[in-house]
Amino acid sequence: MGSSHGEMMREMEEDMQKGSTKGGFTPMEWPHTPPATTGAFIKKDEGKVMMSLVEPKFVEGVAKTLTMGAEKYSIDNWKLCEDPRRYKDALLRHLYAYLDGEMLDPESGLSHLYHVGFNTMALDHFDRMSHDKV
Repeated sequence: MGSSHGEMMREMEEDMQKGSTKGGFTPMEWPHTPPATTGAFIKKDEGKVMMSLVEPKFVEGVAKTLTMGAEKYSIDNWKLCEDPRRYKDALLRHLYAYLDGEMLDPESGLSHLYHVGFNTMALDHFDRMSHDKV
């Protein structure tokens, strides 16, 4: 049976730390300089958003916050708000609770930071919607 994903990743990391040139490139060259070998795979990713940099657990936490809201009210009910200031107030309440040392929201049991993330997303949504109307 082959190596597990974790073992393969550890091997790749060790190879990179040793300066291995497996795959036709050195760690310092990739991804900026394509391999010098003829017929090598080349993909131009410069300027593209690196979605892999976003922390998946944080996104999941914000999604849990949205799921709780959808179950309590309805799906996308938050978009019907006519006073986006409510999301600014909620963002600040959750942020201040977190800064005061309260890690979890007592009502949801989720991190206050996930609620901050949701409220930031909501404010961004309303900002984009208001700019689209101009």
